[in-house]
Amino acid sequence: MIRSLILVLGLLLAAAATAAAAADDVREVQLRLAQAGYAVGKVDGKSGKMTAAAISQYETDWQLPVTGKISADLIARLTRQHAATRPQMQKVANGACQVWNAYPRARETITLKTCNSSEPIDGPAEVVWRWFERGDWQVASYKGDYRSGKMSGLGVLNYQDGHRYEGEFSDGQPHGNGAFEWARGNVYVGEWQDGKPHGQGVYERISQRFTGTWKQGCFSKGKSRIWLFTSKKACGFK
Repeated sequence: MIRSLILVLGLLLAAAATAAAAADDVREVQLRLAQAGYAVGKVDGKSGKMTAAAISQYETDWQLPVTGKISADLIARLTRQHAATRPQMQKVANGACQVWNAYPRARETITLKTCNSSEPIDGPAEVVWRWFERGDWQVASYKGDYRSGKMSGLGVLNYQDGHRYEGEFSDGQPHGNGAFEWARGNVYVGEWQDGKPHGQGVYERISQRFTGTWKQGCFSKGKSRIWLFTSKKACGFK
C-alpha cells in the first residue's frame, strides 16, 4: 500500500514538473516573440490562439513549415542558439566584406556602401540591413565607425521602427556616451554599458523626467522605478 502511494506521488510530482517546464517554454517563446514585435497577448505561460498565430507568422517570415506550435527548433531560433539566428560574422550581399550580425533575422541581407576587402570591415562605413518580419520588409541602417567587423567608435544607428541612437559604440553595442530617441518622442541621454543605460543619465517622457544613476538599464529613485532595454524582473522591482 505504502509503495503504491509513493509510486503515485512520484508520478504526480513528475507530471507537475513536466507541466511547469512546458509553461516555462511557452513563457519564453511568448517573451521572445513579443520582444520582436509579434502579438502574443499576455506573457503568461499559457499557449492560446494569439500565441499560436504569432508562432505561425514567425514561421511564415522564416519560410518554415507553418505549425503554430512550440518546438525545440523554435525555441533554439528564438533564443539565438540555432545556426540561423546565432550571432555571427556575415558576408555582405554586394561584396566580400564581412560584418558582425548580433541578431540574424528572416531573409536578411546586409549591404555596404563601399566594400574593398574580404575581411571584417575596419574604419568608417555605411551599412544597411534588410529583413522580413511580421509579414513585411524591415530596414535599419548604421553610419559610423567599425572595428573588426563590429560597430565601435562614434556612429548613428537608425532602427526599423523609427528609433534612433547616436553616440559611442563598443563591440557592436551602445557603450560610452550617447542618446537614444524613441519614435514616440521619449529620449534617454547619458552613459551606456553593453547596450543598456548605465551610469549617469536622463530619461524624458511626456511630462516626466528621471535624472540620476542607472544600473544595467534600471533606475530607482524615491518612488520612481524605470527600466529600459531590460525587464522589471531583471531589475528586481516588485
